[in-house]
Amino acid sequence: MTNARGPGSDFEAIFRGAPYAMWIVSRDGRRVLDVNDAALARYGYTRGEFLTLGLTTLDAPARGARRKTDVVGGCASAEARRHRTRTGELVEVLVTEHDVTFRHQPARVATAIDVTAQRRKDDAIRGSEFFLRRSQEVGNLGSYRFDVASGTWASSAKLDDIFGIDDAYPKTVEGWLALIHPRHRDELREHLLVQVLGQRQRFDKEYEIVRASDGERRWVHGRGELDLGEDGEPVEMFGTIQDVTERRRAEESLRHAQKLESVGRLAGGVAHDFNNLLTAMGINTELGMMETSPEHPAHARFVEIAKGIDSATNLTRQLLAFSRKQAIDPRVMSLNDVIHRFEKMLERLLGEDVELVTSLSHDLRAVRIDVSQAEQVLVNLAVNARDAMPRGGRLTLETRNVTLPDPGTGEGDEPCVTRAYVMLSVADTGEGMSENVKSHLFEPFFTTKPQGRGTGLGLATVYGVVNRHQGRIEFSSVLGAGTTFRIYLPAVDALPERLPGPRPVALARGTEAIVLVEDEERVRARARELLERLGYRVYDFADGEETLAALASLPLDLALLVTDVVMPGLDGRRLAAEIERRRPGIQVLYTSGYTDDVLGSFGVLEPGTNFLPKPYRLEALASRVRTVLDGAARHVGA
Repeated sequence: MTNARGPGSDFEAIFRGAPYAMWIVSRDGRRVLDVNDAALARYGYTRGEFLTLGLTTLDAPARGARRKTDVVGGCASAEARRHRTRTGELVEVLVTEHDVTFRHQPARVATAIDVTAQRRKDDAIRGSEFFLRRSQEVGNLGSYRFDVASGTWASSAKLDDIFGIDDAYPKTVEGWLALIHPRHRDELREHLLVQVLGQRQRFDKEYEIVRASDGERRWVHGRGELDLGEDGEPVEMFGTIQDVTERRRAEESLRHAQKLESVGRLAGGVAHDFNNLLTAMGINTELGMMETSPEHPAHARFVEIAKGIDSATNLTRQLLAFSRKQAIDPRVMSLNDVIHRFEKMLERLLGEDVELVTSLSHDLRAVRIDVSQAEQVLVNLAVNARDAMPRGGRLTLETRNVTLPDPGTGEGDEPCVTRAYVMLSVADTGEGMSENVKSHLFEPFFTTKPQGRGTGLGLATVYGVVNRHQGRIEFSSVLGAGTTFRIYLPAVDALPERLPGPRPVALARGTEAIVLVEDEERVRARARELLERLGYRVYDFADGEETLAALASLPLDLALLVTDVVMPGLDGRRLAAEIERRRPGIQVLYTSGYTDDVLGSFGVLEPGTNFLPKPYRLEALASRVRTVLDGAARHVGA
């Protein structure tokens, strides 16, 4: 306990002349006994005002819990406080109190050191550190300082997290190199030693690492700048390392999509030209079969040619489905109905050594899909599964109603929106797939089958069909344990339509007048021959300009325009519009092997559009012509 005597004492001189605020209070803290000039100047009160105010007047709400420390057995204490001056200014002070005897009375002397400026500096540093830490977390970016002389580096917490290391990890050049994927290691070593330290270049490289904690492979972008000493030699390098794995994956997905788009464009163009050839070949072959009896030696050859044309037709359909150039006619269907109708064919396709098992939901919701493309998906996945089970096995088809997050929602602060889907699962017990095969799975023309046994379009076609119907496709596969494909199609709130039954074998006939416009001479000649055999009156032309020039001389009872879509000069759509203007009531049937010009959004036929895709069979042409004409007759009769 200090003995603080009255006027003239050493304590009095120190108390009065101290550069920081001091005051003396009664031991119970209720009365201020004395105050120095520094306190009056800092707080803005007169001596009389300070001696009469309660010390609680100085106290302002603290930003946090007060920190109080007892010193020397409770005779002294130090506490961080926040005070308010007479003008309302808030000041941060460190108050130290000691027990004293003042004028023969027990008292306490308080010293208030203004730490406002230091607290502001500390707050700024903490704020800067928080800002830096949060920025590194958001940007997935860590920082480092590399000491050239010692060959060691210090790093931020975020960089340690990116590398998957802790404080015990050796932060040396060799320790850094050990984190780098072996295929990049020698290149990075040379870059650091030769280009950066030797030639004073900036460090700027993307490379793959293998995280120390879990072995996960990640891509990072490292940057660094050298600090040179007075002698021009490198002293330190400061830099950042950013995890760019997601960006690399996005770029790879974009490249993959661009490659698919380029191949799809090429495939669609090839299929268009090929379909014209197949149409002419197919019609000629069918006419040959019609003109020869089954016993005729040429008949069997026509049959074999027709089989070859069918195989080529399936190939072009896959090309068009993959390239999204094939017209689709989506209807509200139940996938269960599609599977039931196709089940016997799938069994024949799989063979006797593969068991087909179905597990179909009894309350399955409907989907909107083109039936022929749904069957194409089933066939391609079944063939893929069969080839993966050379010694036999089991193929399981399952359908189920599911709810999934809607794509593009649930990011950031946006709430996640769910959507109803119908799942089709196709699971086999085959050989499974390696990681390399998985990475190329949906690429066109990629196949693991021997040369001549696969086109590499099966799964690419499935992928194209699913995406075209706004669906999703996922797969899982383990070597030796089989593969499962899961297709998710958006559910619709409607009752499914009945699937069409078997088509009649007899060719439909008629007597109406038809305008046939086709720039491919072989296709035009054979189509005219067939339609005339069926009783129609046919007026054929090679292009749109020729057709319009002759239109005035044609009979007034023209009932139907059958026109190719893509032709030199005037295309089929513009030709049809002009003829419909001049001959109101005429019906239009488009044909093409490349369908962009007759498709609406997502490749869906526009309402009211009659379309016959190439290559077509005699039966298809005859049936479609009759359907369009009969539909027009019913409309008029109504």
